[in-house]
Amino acid sequence: MARKDRKTRKRLGHRLHGRGNVKKGRGGGSKGGKGMGGAKGCKKIWILKNIGADYFGRHGFASIYDEKIEEKNIGELAEKARKENSKELVFEGKVLGGGVIDFPLNLSAISITAKAKGKLEKAGGKFSAINVYGEGKNKRIKPATPKEEKPKTKPQEEKPKTK
Repeated sequence: MARKDRKTRKRLGHRLHGRGNVKKGRGGGSKGGKGMGGAKGCKKIWILKNIGADYFGRHGFASIYDEKIEEKNIGELAEKARKENSKELVFEGKVLGGGVIDFPLNLSAISITAKAKGKLEKAGGKFSAINVYGEGKNKRIKPATPKEEKPKTKPQEEKPKTK
């Protein structure tokens, strides 16, 4: 028999059930709130003992940069290009250095490893970087523009002020 049932049975016949007044037993106010109400106050110790400290606060965050970039080996991309009888291929991901490539291929991708770039150039191919932005129907690909270095200028000499 549960503890609550025993208490109720013991108090049968006693009008107030040990609460002192009829009105004091109504609602959740006498218990510190219904359910998890009062979890940060009067019920905090109970929660820490029975549920644990992880009940309180936020844990982690949802990163907006969580999209995974697809990765493929250069051998797989070479086979795909060979099946399509194509000398050019656009891949929206990172190119890894696994596999064999034995024909010239112009490859456009987000990024490439040094090993894959070496294999591609050895076979007579070229690599060009692209930027992918947008989602779903709005996804666009544009060629990545290399950052231009600003020419270093010497500080100009101050001219003497004339009166």
